[in-house]
Amino acid sequence: MKTEVNRYTFKLPTDEAFFLVGVLKPTQFTGHLLLPYAAVESEKGLFEAVHLLPTLNIDSNDPALQLVKDLHNLAQTLDANNLVKRFSKKQLAPKEFFSGENQKVLDRVVFPFIWKQFSEIFRLLSMHHIPVFDQRFWPKLYDENLLVLKKQEATTRLYFDKGENQTTYRLEAWMGTTQIRLQDASNQLLTNLPCHFKYKNSLIRFESNLNGQLLKPFLSKDEIVIPSRIEKDYFEKFIRRIAGTSNIEAQGFTINDIQVKPSAHLMLEQSWDNSTGLTLRFEYGEKKFNCDDPKAVATTLLMTDAGFEFQRLKRDLNWEMLQVEKLLSVGFKRVGSFFFIDGQSSRFSFISKLSEFDQTLTDLGFTIHQHPDDFFLLGQPRLDITKVADKDWFDLTIQVVVNGLTFPFVWLRDHLLNGERIYLLKDGSKFLIPEAWFERYHDLFVHGKQNGKQLKIKSFHKTLLDNAGFGSDEQPEDDFKLSETSQLVIPNKLLRPYQEYGFFWLRRHYHVQTGALLADDMGLGKTIQVISLLDAHFERYRTTGDAIQKKKQRSGGQLQLFEEQSPDQDPAAEVEKPRPALVVMPTSLIHNWKEEFKRFAPLLRIYEFTGNNRNLQLALGGDFHVLLTTYGVMRIESYDLSQYPFSFVVLDESQQIKNPASKTAQAVFILNGKHRIAMTGTPVENHLSDLWSQMNFLNPGLLGDLSVFNKYYSVPISRDAQSKQREKLLRIISPFVLRRTKHQVAKELPPVTENYVFCGMSEMQRQRYEEEKSRMRIALMDEVDENVRRSEVAVRYLTALMKLRQLANHPGILFPDENSESGKFAELLQHLETILDENHKVLIFSSFVSLLAILAGELEKLNVSYAMLTGETQHREDVVKSFKNGNKHVFLISLKAGGVGLNLAEADYVFVLDPWWNPAAEAQAIGRSHRIGQQRSVFVYRFITRNSIEEKIMKLQAEKKILAESTIVEESFYSSMSREQLLGLLQDETESPEQDAEM
Repeated sequence: MKTEVNRYTFKLPTDEAFFLVGVLKPTQFTGHLLLPYAAVESEKGLFEAVHLLPTLNIDSNDPALQLVKDLHNLAQTLDANNLVKRFSKKQLAPKEFFSGENQKVLDRVVFPFIWKQFSEIFRLLSMHHIPVFDQRFWPKLYDENLLVLKKQEATTRLYFDKGENQTTYRLEAWMGTTQIRLQDASNQLLTNLPCHFKYKNSLIRFESNLNGQLLKPFLSKDEIVIPSRIEKDYFEKFIRRIAGTSNIEAQGFTINDIQVKPSAHLMLEQSWDNSTGLTLRFEYGEKKFNCDDPKAVATTLLMTDAGFEFQRLKRDLNWEMLQVEKLLSVGFKRVGSFFFIDGQSSRFSFISKLSEFDQTLTDLGFTIHQHPDDFFLLGQPRLDITKVADKDWFDLTIQVVVNGLTFPFVWLRDHLLNGERIYLLKDGSKFLIPEAWFERYHDLFVHGKQNGKQLKIKSFHKTLLDNAGFGSDEQPEDDFKLSETSQLVIPNKLLRPYQEYGFFWLRRHYHVQTGALLADDMGLGKTIQVISLLDAHFERYRTTGDAIQKKKQRSGGQLQLFEEQSPDQDPAAEVEKPRPALVVMPTSLIHNWKEEFKRFAPLLRIYEFTGNNRNLQLALGGDFHVLLTTYGVMRIESYDLSQYPFSFVVLDESQQIKNPASKTAQAVFILNGKHRIAMTGTPVENHLSDLWSQMNFLNPGLLGDLSVFNKYYSVPISRDAQSKQREKLLRIISPFVLRRTKHQVAKELPPVTENYVFCGMSEMQRQRYEEEKSRMRIALMDEVDENVRRSEVAVRYLTALMKLRQLANHPGILFPDENSESGKFAELLQHLETILDENHKVLIFSSFVSLLAILAGELEKLNVSYAMLTGETQHREDVVKSFKNGNKHVFLISLKAGGVGLNLAEADYVFVLDPWWNPAAEAQAIGRSHRIGQQRSVFVYRFITRNSIEEKIMKLQAEKKILAESTIVEESFYSSMSREQLLGLLQDETESPEQDAEM
C-alpha cells in the first residue's frame, strides 16, 4: 500500500496474527457504523477484512491488547441483537424493535447510545492512527477507499439577514480556515449528537454541542427563507434553540455584547473508561462551557418588545487557560476537559486524593460539584480523642471531624471490621473511610467494647492503643534488665542468668496482675523459674515473727518486690494464713515437681492432690503452700476446686487445654486464681485455637471470643502464613509470652548435629505400599464435591494417610501375621550396632507404639537390653531410672508418653523413626537429651523412607511454617489440607532423595 498507516498487529490466544482496521459500513437498522475489523495482508500488499472484532475471542490479560479489547467491547454493544436486549424488556427480533412503533424510544434513547459508541470508536481509531476504510470494494480494502479521520473538530457559522418581508439564513461549515462544501454529492451525515460527517475521503466530527439536524437543510440548499408571517413562530421554536450552538452573524437584528465575570467549576465524574476525575467547566452567568469547547463566542436569542435580540458573550480565553495551568501545577493530568491523577483512577482512590486537594483547590478559586445522590464529604478527616484510664479499662471518646461535620468514631465500627469504605451519614452524604484507618483501627473494634458513643479497651490491650497512635496514659512497667537483678533479692541462688530474667518477668506480671505464659524451650528450667516465684510469694508466710524480723532488717528486700507498705503500718498485720497455689500437670510430671520443690524450695509445704486417697478438705484447710494435681483429677474435682480462691493457678504443659471445648479446658477456665501462669514448650501443637485456649485461661478476653479469634486470626493465618494478622496477633500476645530457645540462652550447651538417613523399602514392603496408595488415589479422584470443608476431607482420609505412614515404617504394623521385612529397620539396626559398640546411649522415638513393639522384638533377638516407655507403662520413674542409672543403652519411647517431662541427658544419640506432622513434636523429642546438664554433643538421626509419603511430609512441613521463632509453631496439618495437597502426597517422587540428604 502506498499510503503510510499504523500497521497495528495483534495476536489471538490461538497465535493467529491480524492487522487492526476500521470500516465505515451501512447497516440495516442502525445506519452507518464505524466498526473495527481484523484484517490480513494479501500477496499484493493489500488489506482484506476477515473478521468483525466482536466475533473473535479476545481473552487476554496482555496490556498491549487493551486497545483491541476496548474496541471489541464497544463494537459488541452495537450489534442489533445486543441493542434489543439492552433496551427492550420483550424478546423481539431486530426488525420488530427498529420498526416505527418504537420510534420515540429509538429517537430518545437508542440512537443517542449508538452515536455515543460511534464517537468513542472514532476517538480510539483516530488517537492510535488506525487505518479506516469505506466498504466500496468489500472485503478488499484499497488505498483509494482509505478515509482520513480528522482530529480537529469542525465548526459552524450562522448568518441572518432580516428584510421587510422575510428573513434569510444560511449556514457555513469550517475545518479551521477551510470551508466545507455542504452540498457536495459525496457528503453523508452519519450521526446527530455528537455529529459525525463524511466529506469526500474524510470523516469529520463537529463541535460537541452541535446537533446534526442543523446541517440537514443545507445539504441540498445554500439558504433558507423565512417569511415574515411565520418568522416569530420559527424563531421561537427553532432559531432560539440553535442560537447557542454556532457563531452567529446577523443583519437587521440588535446584537448586544455582554460582559460576565467567569467562575471555574470542577465536576466529579467518570470518563468513558470508568476512571474517576474532574471535568473543568467555566460558567459565565447561565452560560456554561467545558474547558475544551472551541467556541470562543456564545450567542443567545431573546424576544423583546422591540422584536428579536441577540446577546453575544465573548469568553475570556486567557483567564480560562490560567485556570487550566493551576490544575496542572498541583499534579493533575489532562485529556480534553477531563483532569485526572496518575495511579488514582479508581473511584475510591481518586476521592481519597481529592480530599487532600480539597482545600488547595478551594483556595485556588475552584468550586467542586458532585451529584446530590452520590455526594462525598471532602477534606482531610481528623479524630478528636478524650481518654480516661482506670485500673482495668481505658474509656475512649472519639469524634470524627471532617469538613465541619462531627460524628462518633464508633459509628464506623461495622464498616472498619467488614472492610466497607463508604459510610452513609444521616443527611445522605457519604464519608469515605481512609484506607489507612482499616489497618490502624481495625483491632480496636475487634477487641474493644462499644458502650454508647464510647469505646472501652481493656488495660492489657495497651499495645492496641499504641499501634493506633492513641498512646496510653499509664506506660507499662519496663521489664527488668539482667544488669539490675543484683539489686533485688531472689530466693533461689542456683538460677542461671536467663532464669533470673524469667523470674523477674513473672514477678512483673504478678505485680500488674496479668496472666503469663512461660514458653521457654524444653530443658531450660521453666519449673525452676515458677518455683522461685512461688517461694518468693510464700516467704512472708513462714512465721509471723520471721516476717516481722525480715521487714525490720531488710527495707529493700524481697517483700517489697510485691507489696507497697505504709511506713507506719504494723508489719505483723499483713501476715495471715496463705492461700495455697494450685499446680496442674500431666500425671507423669508429679514426681518431677515434687523433686524440684525439695531441691529448690524445701521450706514450702506440698500436698499431692492425686490418687484415690486425696482429701480436698485437708488440702485446702491444712497448712500447705502448694497443691500438686493432675489434669484428670482437676477435671473430676473442678466444681469444688473452683469454689476456692487460690493465690496462683499454674498449668504445666498447658497445651493440655488446647481444645477449648474439651472438659479439661472448661474445668480450667472456671478455676479461681488471683495469679495465673501457664508453662509449655509448644503453645501451639495443632491449631491456632490451642493458643487461644491458653490465653483465655491466662487473660480472658485478650483475644476475643473463639469465633472472633477464628475470623480475624486463625482463618487468615491458615490461608496465608505471611498475613498481616500474624504480626498483629504476635503484637497482642507478646507482652504476655516469654519464649527463649536453647540457642539463645544456654550458650554452654554442646551442639546438636542433625542427619537424615534415607532408607529404601523391601520388595514386599514396596508392593504393600503401592497397593494402599493406589486405593487412596482412586478414592480421592472420585471425590468431586469441592464444597466439602477441608477439615472434613482431611479427616475422611486420615486413616488412609496413617496406613501409608505405617507401611513406610514396617509392613508388620498392618500385617503382623506375615513374615515381613522393613528397609528402614535394616538401616536402623546397622546404625544402632555402631553406636552401641562405642558405648553410647540412644533414645528411639516413634509415634507408633506397635512399631516400637516390633523393634523391641528385634532387640531381644540381638540380646540388646532396653527400656521402653509408652502410655501403658506403669511405674514410669522406675523405667526412667533403669535407663539413667542402669546398664540399658537403648530407650524406646512413644511420642505421647515421653515427649514431655523427661530429663534424659545421659543419652547423646536420638533416633526419630518417623516424621511427625508437627515439627515441634520432633523438637520436643530431641529436647529430652539436648537440655541443661548435657555435657556431650548430641547427634540426631531422622530415618526417612525413600519415595514415600514421609518425604512429602518433610516438604509440606517446610511449606506450612507459620511463625518462625515464636510461640506459634504451625497451623494444623490436617485441617488446612486441600484435595489437591492430598493428591500431591500420593504423586510418585521423581527427584532423587539423596539431593535432600544434607538438609
